Amino acid sequence: MVKGRMTWANCKRLLMRDFQQDGLHIFTGLLLVLLFAIIGSPFLMESQNTFFYWGARDIYFMAVVSTLGFSLMSKEYRSFGWKKAPITKKLMFLKSMPISAKEIIGSRVLYFLITFIFYGTVFFSVLGYVWLREGNALSEFVIFALVWLSYGLAVGSFYLWMEITQGEKIYFISSFIIIGIFILLTVLLRLAGFSLYDLIIDGTKTYGFILPLCTIPIAVFISLICVRAAVGGLDRRELA
Repeated sequence: MVKGRMTWANCKRLLMRDFQQDGLHIFTGLLLVLLFAIIGSPFLMESQNTFFYWGARDIYFMAVVSTLGFSLMSKEYRSFGWKKAPITKKLMFLKSMPISAKEIIGSRVLYFLITFIFYGTVFFSVLGYVWLREGNALSEFVIFALVWLSYGLAVGSFYLWMEITQGEKIYFISSFIIIGIFILLTVLLRLAGFSLYDLIIDGTKTYGFILPLCTIPIAVFISLICVRAAVGGLDRRELA
């Protein structure tokens, strides 16, 4: 790996290499996203005032939306395991090439953003269809989707930082810790008489497009911090 500025030509080559390697797995990942959307559709069709229902709905959105920037059926994630290190091996190979850390991160961020937009559009299109069939306003769903996508961008960027700077074991354990945080947050909100899903719904009706205009810049800011940290982390990480 060399030190230096990022060139878009190298980023593009790395990006195209990743898409060629993943190939049809991107579309099998799409089937997984469609499955997630179908599973979550009932949450938009009915509301039950039970602890389990509120909890399941909040955890569902927090868990699923945060992974929309990742092709979970890609080679690296399909072979991901406690004793395997596919992501580390890939980074070792990339660091052996005459490219900079910024170019490696740049191509990975572009892949993340393209996947996030693609899967996010499909996911919320399915939910949007259900939302409209229930007689709800399109504008409210657009706001709802943008707020959740802001969340997905922020948390997904943190996952991306972990993927690049941490080993598979730490990444694996941290993912379960994050799920635990989702559950804890859901329980605390429920005990206080709130639901994250309902808070966002109420926010869309009260503040309209002001809400995503606030959440999107915050998400972008968090993403930039994670990307900057990922560049420094990859430079310092010993992969051998």
